[in-house]
Amino acid sequence: MDRAQHGAGATVLERVALGDIPGVGMVMIEGIVRCGRSRNTPPATKIPVVVRTHPAS
Repeated sequence: MDRAQHGAGATVLERVALGDIPGVGMVMIEGIVRCGRSRNTPPATKIPVVVRTHPAS
């Protein structure tokens, strides 16, 4: 999660305090990317990237 684009505050905490919801850039559960950008929240300012993966056990 990150601050949503086009919000009122400078940081994610300021925006939440002003009533905005955070933007969801990626959902990862147990090291597996389950989905990318959320269609139900405003777009996140920074888009997360997986830079290294581990082989499955």
